[in-house]
Amino acid sequence: MKYRKNNKVSIKFSEIGFGAWGIGGVTHGPTSYGEVQYKTAIDALNSALNHGITYYDTSNVYGAGESEKRIADAFSSVRDDVIIGTKAGLISYDSRPDYKVNSIQSSIHSSLKRLRTDYIDILYLHNVTIDELHEVSELSIFLDKLKLEGKIRSIGLSLPNLNSSKYLIKTFNPDFLQFNFNMMDWRILDDGVFDYCEKRGCSIIARTPLANGFLTSEITTNTNFDNNDHRSRYSKKLIHKLLEFRQELVSALSIESSLIHEYAIRFCLSFSNVVTVIPGILSAQEARTNAAISDLGPLNQKEINSIKQVYDKYSNYISILINSNVKDVKLGNKK
Repeated sequence: MKYRKNNKVSIKFSEIGFGAWGIGGVTHGPTSYGEVQYKTAIDALNSALNHGITYYDTSNVYGAGESEKRIADAFSSVRDDVIIGTKAGLISYDSRPDYKVNSIQSSIHSSLKRLRTDYIDILYLHNVTIDELHEVSELSIFLDKLKLEGKIRSIGLSLPNLNSSKYLIKTFNPDFLQFNFNMMDWRILDDGVFDYCEKRGCSIIARTPLANGFLTSEITTNTNFDNNDHRSRYSKKLIHKLLEFRQELVSALSIESSLIHEYAIRFCLSFSNVVTVIPGILSAQEARTNAAISDLGPLNQKEINSIKQVYDKYSNYISILINSNVKDVKLGNKK
């Protein structure tokens, strides 16, 4: 496993992190990846650490707190050996977010209790948008105070979209920005946010490097998602388009389809301002497989150029991939 550092905070990240949304198990509605048994989750976490993965990304709403509890059960005795990022702002998947200071304070208190720790390495404002913020200066001051007190080591923003992202970055001066970034989704590069972050010393944590599973060979036209799987909201037309996108990437790279998962993670690691990539991990085998990819190194420029050519052809559909009601969105050209 190789490791990278943030420019502003003395935290060393494993290049491959652990996306812990899935291990929280089922929440109400299509808001998870399905049921994950307790032992399976603990085995996945232990395997990840044994194979050099040090960063674990969770949230108060993943499994309604169950993801945080499982991380604590696996790592409470080796707390200083792992980096834990958790999030605040969302109360549940079916209620409005709340970024008021009192709500954030309560959320952090509950997360610390579930994680059985007295500090959080990265505290993210979860899915934050400028429209939902009401106490911007008070919240910024409060987060800085938590850093001084040692309750949190660093501040992050986990963004659902790039609207007002530069304003939010300037206002909160985060150490980390978490956003979707993968071979099918270059928006953070297209909109100049990647470069903006780098100039301000804010590192990128690449979320959804496997495009919610569509950059693996596991999803096919015959795949049926359970009702509690968030991908069950995808229309058949969208799924077909994403699978077509994947096949063109495979052809452009001249690789076997089984290798697309490996290339997807290496793609994210080809950018120096990415400190870690956080694929969702649901089993010990997935932890071992993902961890091994770090040793393969980044892609070369020719490979990145080939990916870019395919991306340019399909980029009109990217907004649909992250739309909150994708079954109601019609595929079409971006205006």
